[in-house]
Amino acid sequence: MKGEASVKPMSQATNANDDDRSADGAEREVVMSSVSTHAEDQASNSSSLASVPSAATSDGPSAGTLAAASRPGNNFDFLRLFLAALVIYSHSYAIAEGNEDGEVLYRIFGIQLFNLHMTLGTFAVGGFFVISGYLITASWERRKSIGDYFRKRIGRIYPGFVACNLIGAFLIPYVAIQSGAWQHLDPLRVIGQTAILRGIGHPEAFLGNIFPGVTNGSLWSIAYEFGCYVMIALLGLSGLAARGAWLIALLVMSLVVSFAFAQQGWRFFIPGIGHIVGEPMFWARLLPYYLIGVVAWRYRDRIRYGNVGAIAAIALLAIGGLVPLSWALLLPIAGAYLIFWFAFHATIRIRGTARYGDFSYGTYLYGFPIQQLCVQAWGGSMNPLLLCAISLPLSILAGAISWHAVEKWFMRRGRPADIKSKSIVQPARTDGHT
Repeated sequence: MKGEASVKPMSQATNANDDDRSADGAEREVVMSSVSTHAEDQASNSSSLASVPSAATSDGPSAGTLAAASRPGNNFDFLRLFLAALVIYSHSYAIAEGNEDGEVLYRIFGIQLFNLHMTLGTFAVGGFFVISGYLITASWERRKSIGDYFRKRIGRIYPGFVACNLIGAFLIPYVAIQSGAWQHLDPLRVIGQTAILRGIGHPEAFLGNIFPGVTNGSLWSIAYEFGCYVMIALLGLSGLAARGAWLIALLVMSLVVSFAFAQQGWRFFIPGIGHIVGEPMFWARLLPYYLIGVVAWRYRDRIRYGNVGAIAAIALLAIGGLVPLSWALLLPIAGAYLIFWFAFHATIRIRGTARYGDFSYGTYLYGFPIQQLCVQAWGGSMNPLLLCAISLPLSILAGAISWHAVEKWFMRRGRPADIKSKSIVQPARTDGHT
């Protein structure tokens, strides 16, 4: 590489279906402390910084060429599935061994923030929220009405979640404990928990595993994802979504709050309303990622991407690893840059991931219970890499079934188009969805 790509995206057209296949629901991870937090719920119950594909002119082939930049496409489909796979990889250590000490990112840096091990799965969830913040802001601007916006958002999140939750409540316990007794399920509670996007399970499931009574520890983040959809609507209705300075101010405030939570290790729960709106610690952790995506959309015409910037982002994260608390600020910012740099890179083109459907959401939803079943079949513990090797393809298969059997029927038909590329040296094209 001879130099950084000089990139200034101008504008972009997005297909109306693109937001329906966005990172809405793929985004989601549980780490050690979140698993234990939500075990109680399940025992008691008895989801561009790149505005366009890196439309680049370059003095180095690795940064992309104008010819590559002028083609439509992005790597979001691959990224979503890859991030879901990272979550499954990181969970393999927690579920198989009871801790994530051997997970590669934690083994290298040994960083703990928000009372959590910082792993590739932790980064993956943040990445989901960055991508979603960008794409869902775009969805809001393309809405026909506020009803149209929420119809799409509900259609993306709820059908797959409801199916997974019901399987976790009825089918998984039957396999896990060979029991057909559903006395733990109060129908009104099942409806209520599902409506607010909370997981349900059987208190006697997986009693021989390291995480007994936990059917699906990955579902916790779906409610936070949907909460961010509501936030986008509120920002839009108030006019703040169109005011870049206000969005930046909100982002800075969220980073300050996030840093304070990370530094102090605060974790508290608001009785009553907290069960609906979520824990402040998780909001402090996730909101900066989402707002970075929102700001990235707002300033999509001004943000530049290049290989030099990507190298600098990696270097910042590596150096920041020497000052662990700095990751509370660096990981959302540098991580977001890397995600969008890869998503819209002119020469890294991985386009066929969703040719047969978007399996990322279902892969994320079913990964945890599949891993629990694998560990149970193995006698209660197993090698984490072996668990990952077995559970990952099974989870992708479950994601494919979820897509074709449930999810796609609640989304607008038609082949979703890629976000189109416009370069500073290429006249903008439109397709009616600017």
